[in-house]
Amino acid sequence: MACTQPVSPAPVILSRFLNNDLRLRAALLPPMLSTRTQALIVGTGLAACGLWLINPPWLDAPSTEPPWLARYDQPDSIDDLQRSLEHQLLDDQVSDHFPSLEQVDQQVAERSLEDRLTHLTRTITTRAEPSAAELGNFYQRHREAYREAAHMSLRQVVYTSAVHGGMALATAQKALEASRDGSQPIGDNSRLASHYNNLSSLALGDLIGMDASGKIVALARKSTELPCWGGPISSSVGVHLVCIERFALGAVPHLNDVRTQVINDWRHAAVEQAADSH
Repeated sequence: MACTQPVSPAPVILSRFLNNDLRLRAALLPPMLSTRTQALIVGTGLAACGLWLINPPWLDAPSTEPPWLARYDQPDSIDDLQRSLEHQLLDDQVSDHFPSLEQVDQQVAERSLEDRLTHLTRTITTRAEPSAAELGNFYQRHREAYREAAHMSLRQVVYTSAVHGGMALATAQKALEASRDGSQPIGDNSRLASHYNNLSSLALGDLIGMDASGKIVALARKSTELPCWGGPISSSVGVHLVCIERFALGAVPHLNDVRTQVINDWRHAAVEQAADSH
């Protein structure tokens, strides 16, 4: 009895075994083997076939799928695939416009060092010494420039031009009005986090631009209650709505604590004023 040639490895192996088993049954075994021994031989062969089928070797064979396919989840539908591609494209576009939190920390440190070097190099412009009254008046006029960075905890949503184009501001304004009736604003996907805890205004400025950071600080300062939600505030990323949960305005240091820096700034301003008068 012959079996047809199967396609998959399992039928091939089983077919070969059954063919061999049938030939074994049909063959005349030597007379020195008892019936019990013959049955034992046939039983052993059937048991081996069973073990072979339970744990076939082709299950341990390496997968024929390309390695890159294992890194992706198959989408449930075409809509899921389209949304996934849109989010990936948006992430790639946005990543070119603003840094990660690690890069922000490095940039804040570098800018702080650059600012200190700038103030120190201003001493070469003149050796003039301000009087106590001149220095005090200069400091009072510019005291906000010496205020330490504010710290805040906030939630934010952003409406990007990559999604809304020129309608980003109008979309944000509409979401802000709806939030006054209890609706939760939902922005676009971006590399910005939805929540920041104890973030300095300098670090926020490196994320969305110092102008936008200053507007958020001003929004918190002028409000009798912390705004939730407030805005819209435009930045290099898009149009933001913010919910400020905690806000601590930076302190203005005493003149004696920043005297050297104030003297340098006074000298720089004196040189510029002299140059303008000529």
